[in-house]
Amino acid sequence: MVWRATHTPDDRLFSVYNAKGAVIASLTCHQLHQKAERLGSLLQEKGNVKPGSVVAIMFMPGIEMVCAFYACLYIAAIPVLVRPPQQPRSSLLGVGGSSAGNTGTSTSGGSGGSGGIFGGSSLDLSASRSSLEPSPPPAQICFADSVTMAWNVVSSSQAVVCLTQASIIKLIKSKEAANRIPVVNWPLLLDYDETWRKKLTTVYQPHSPDIEVAYLDFTPSTTGTLTGVEVTHSVASALCRAQKMQCEFYPARELVLSLEPYSGLSASLWLLTSIYCGHHSILVPPHVTEVAPDLWLTLCSQRRIREAFCSYATIKLATIYSSKMISSMKLKEVTLENLRSLVIVSEERPRVNLTSLFTKMFAAVNLNPRVVSTSFGCRANLAMCLQCQRPE
Repeated sequence: MVWRATHTPDDRLFSVYNAKGAVIASLTCHQLHQKAERLGSLLQEKGNVKPGSVVAIMFMPGIEMVCAFYACLYIAAIPVLVRPPQQPRSSLLGVGGSSAGNTGTSTSGGSGGSGGIFGGSSLDLSASRSSLEPSPPPAQICFADSVTMAWNVVSSSQAVVCLTQASIIKLIKSKEAANRIPVVNWPLLLDYDETWRKKLTTVYQPHSPDIEVAYLDFTPSTTGTLTGVEVTHSVASALCRAQKMQCEFYPARELVLSLEPYSGLSASLWLLTSIYCGHHSILVPPHVTEVAPDLWLTLCSQRRIREAFCSYATIKLATIYSSKMISSMKLKEVTLENLRSLVIVSEERPRVNLTSLFTKMFAAVNLNPRVVSTSFGCRANLAMCLQCQRPE
């Protein structure tokens, strides 16, 4: 990161899009370095964070969590990503699948049933909704349970400080959250947006990357057991190097990410790969995809994206609302013919029926079925099956 901030300070690493297809935040190498320096100083002086201390990073998906992550690395602290507690959202109810053109294709939401969306073709949809359902998205998890989930990661990792935003701190201190987890049980809560002008005098460089822990990766298993893995600096570098070689990432590339970046390969793609490879990552947060399920595909067409990474939840939303989406995409001349690799980052069982249905539906906008693949991994190897297939 320090090298990129010095040699390529103006290179854009990240752009975050909203549901209207507008860039609401972006980050260059120099901006990321400056923000990480200030946050690192804040953690040291106000949070009393020492080298080797664990810091919980609790943000909605965006560039804030990237800055906080590197602030921890700059001071030799160990970050752990925590999905913040959040009030349930009425996912896709009464909202239009607005795209980058902001034309606002309307959907029938939850009232019409699946058959109406697919024009009577309910057989294939039922296949994708069989026993191979993805885990429920955060929008469907009750607030109290989301508080408990966040607390379990914070307590299991033994975090001494929680770096987050004022809105999330307010939720944690709310009466409903305090009834589940008392406020006094939480570690020190630091506000990311607090004005802090001091910078770090030195940036830490790992002396023994093979044994020094870079970050903690916590993820619940399919049985609900929470398991954490220590990821060393050398492992993180090897993972990024493997992605660079396998997917042919280099600074001139752009790729779209539409997934939850809290663990596994998703976290490395969101936080590490752009800095290691220098390419531009277009971030479409999950809460944006819930409102505009066609946005990430429209961006792939508009920017002639060759590589995209998404989750099964993203694929499911696109499939459910494909009838309305494809009609709108055809009117706007959206085409996916430039995609060379669309990787579904799987943290669970394979969803063969869902993937097959997605490729069949979006063949109408020139999606080549051969470009779609699924990446699998385990706690010891996050990307053992990162194929990045190339169509012949």
